[in-house]
Amino acid sequence: MAPINGKPFLHYIFKELQHQKIQQAVLSVGHLKEVIQDYFRDSYLGISIQYAVEHEPLGTGGGIKHAFSLVEDDAFVLNGDTFFDIELSKLKKTDADISIALKPMFNFDRYGTVELNDEQRIISFNEKKYCEHGLINGGIYYFKKSLINKIETEKKFSFEKDVLEKHVGPKQIIINNLTLNMHSRTIVDQEGKIEYLSAKDFGVLKLLMDSIIISRRYKFVLSFYASLTLTSIP
Repeated sequence: MAPINGKPFLHYIFKELQHQKIQQAVLSVGHLKEVIQDYFRDSYLGISIQYAVEHEPLGTGGGIKHAFSLVEDDAFVLNGDTFFDIELSKLKKTDADISIALKPMFNFDRYGTVELNDEQRIISFNEKKYCEHGLINGGIYYFKKSLINKIETEKKFSFEKDVLEKHVGPKQIIINNLTLNMHSRTIVDQEGKIEYLSAKDFGVLKLLMDSIIISRRYKFVLSFYASLTLTSIP
């Protein structure tokens, strides 16, 4: 445990959780778990603690999923080696499966950046490169428990690569052999012909999709939308 001013780094995270009236925590631990368990025990600063023990390394994703086996409802997820002073409750005010705290940065090249659309939804995670300004992942999340239950992958997996990056990027929906790209507002037919949707047509389609609660994170075959979209392409 990295000491800072005579206290382990986790102490300061618990202090912040105490300040924000968090009452329960699950610590994901593995190698040298006894050191952490001996210090924090089953309660620290009034916060009850459970331990999700990894008997073998599970990766960031596997560790989170394993920890959620001890969680009954939606929960915040924090990196144990990062301190980011934000109001946690604000992360709960969205309908997203995962909400992420982002930090604005200036003149940096140590971190990858996160790109948002006009609706404040993440559309891409970009590789490290020099940026004059940009947003980076702050390492604090709010997870819907229902999402964790849907993740079907190997026991060991990367949260960043296999969950975050896999489920963002160009959102495509396949409709009667046509591909609709939700970001570029284009329809592509089987021969590669591209046609741009008008704002009105796109708005109608988006409204219909939202009304039947179809996630734009995945590809769907929606053959019953022919009357709405196929008229856009001869």
